[in-house]
Amino acid sequence: MKQKIKDRNGRERILDDRSLENLKLGPIFRDQGKQRFNTTLRPETIAWLKRGGNASQRIEDLVDAARSGYLQGFQVDKTDANDELEKLKTQVAELEAQVAQLEAQPSALELIDEYLAEHELTERIKDLNKNRTLQYLGKFKAWLLKR
Repeated sequence: MKQKIKDRNGRERILDDRSLENLKLGPIFRDQGKQRFNTTLRPETIAWLKRGGNASQRIEDLVDAARSGYLQGFQVDKTDANDELEKLKTQVAELEAQVAQLEAQPSALELIDEYLAEHELTERIKDLNKNRTLQYLGKFKAWLLKR
């Protein structure tokens, strides 16, 4: 059966009878000879430990296997890692070369500015030609009227 109690901070807690029985037995009875130990692990190691239920038990199983010599001959093949490292270095060099090529090319903004400058110049030339044509026609008209 579960009991509702208030802790010293005034929050309501639910206690199970089995928990209360364990508390009555005392800390000496509950002691299993284990100590709490904090460590830093890679995320994939943590995920592996969580998949198997009790992480502490999984670590103890690994240590027992290592002590018994079961894991003694187990070694990581470093040649695969070195080959993979060389491939990655090659890929990084290729990517750096591609970045350098892209940086050397004119940006889209520069190309647009260049186009607009050429277009503006073309429009000015058209306007000048139009004005010259009108001036020429005006002079021609004046010459015709004089005759």
